[in-house]
Amino acid sequence: MTAAEDSEFRIRLRELTTALEEMEDLLRNNNAEGWAEWVGRVLAGLNRHDADALDHLLGPYRGGMGSFNDLVLGDWTWPVGPVPVAIRQANDRLSELRERCYSLAIHLRGRP
Repeated sequence: MTAAEDSEFRIRLRELTTALEEMEDLLRNNNAEGWAEWVGRVLAGLNRHDADALDHLLGPYRGGMGSFNDLVLGDWTWPVGPVPVAIRQANDRLSELRERCYSLAIHLRGRP
């Protein structure tokens, strides 16, 4: 790895950890403790330079029902009423963070 590649890797890794930290807080603040703990374990792995941390992050994105992609935050009943604004905003932010973390993890791994 060249110095430029190493520098880019470090920048992308910092972007990923920052996004994961925000995601962990968002999940905790929206009663998704199990998912927040998973993010915390991924962060701990990244901080230890664990080679498997990116795979641990990407694993729950794959799969069927119950995968991380299926997670919806909030306590509301559809179709009884409209989604409250705060819940919609939390889910919009979760979607952005989910996509950002996935893209960065794929980039850092160097392959899809």
